[in-house]
Amino acid sequence: MFQLSFVFKSDQRSYEHQFSYEMPDQNYYGDPVVFDEPAEVKTRFYKVQDTLFLDLQIAFSVEMKCARCLEPIRQEKTISKSFQLISQKLREEPSEDDLEEDVLYYEKEQLDLDNIVYEQILLEIPIKMVCDEKCRGICSQCGKPLNGESCLCEEATAEPETDPRLAKLKDWYQEE
Repeated sequence: MFQLSFVFKSDQRSYEHQFSYEMPDQNYYGDPVVFDEPAEVKTRFYKVQDTLFLDLQIAFSVEMKCARCLEPIRQEKTISKSFQLISQKLREEPSEDDLEEDVLYYEKEQLDLDNIVYEQILLEIPIKMVCDEKCRGICSQCGKPLNGESCLCEEATAEPETDPRLAKLKDWYQEE
């Protein structure tokens, strides 16, 4: 929990705070999502008249398997977000139109920065990652990676067998 009293009582217009956040590894539909390094978090709280704002910047790396070839991929990501901070006492009943994602509520001059960082990192994890746009994946027959290599299954299935019930149709297309 971050004490907002530092910001409220300060004579300065802004207050900066940096810390590292150890993101727990996740399981995404059976595939591991690994965070091998702590996320680096930079925050800047600032006041505009009586309103408090938070600029949040998170730098982290995530490792997942390629959705096509299942090789591990590591990506560096950066999140930059701004929020308006509102006291929980001033919170009104939210309607569907009023739900804003750039508003955070604090209680007793405390803000749970760890929970905010955790949520923002989860929102940034891609549904699937691909090592390369030209990734050919793996062979559906033998499971061998097709990037830079070819398997014998490709050559064996180059001429697909025709269903004997549809053989007449093949001849019909060749006559025209």
